[in-house]
Amino acid sequence: MNLNFTTKLDMSVVIRFARHGRRNSPVHRIVAIDRKKARNGMPIEYLGTLDPRMAEKIVSLHPERIEHWKSQGAQMSLAVHKALARKGLMEAPVYPEQTKKCLPKKKAQERLAAAAR
Repeated sequence: MNLNFTTKLDMSVVIRFARHGRRNSPVHRIVAIDRKKARNGMPIEYLGTLDPRMAEKIVSLHPERIEHWKSQGAQMSLAVHKALARKGLMEAPVYPEQTKKCLPKKKAQERLAAAAR
């Protein structure tokens, strides 16, 4: 039985946030967890802590363990990627080019061109 999975599905471990803390005072833990588990499910490993209410948001971090999980093929959520980029540990994520949906429709473009003349 030969199953061809894409590389994104080969590794079922993701690095993402788990929300903890009380109501209106959240604390997020950066965790390595199975992709199918719930947001606050039991993680494989705790990798750091983020407190959004503090000026220095990332309180604790284990960058060598994050690199270990990335080398094992774990995918990183966009929120964690942006937080680590703000800290300076990795490059900022690259966003895809905007689609043409954001542009004005044909009649609006004609009106803008007529107004520009």
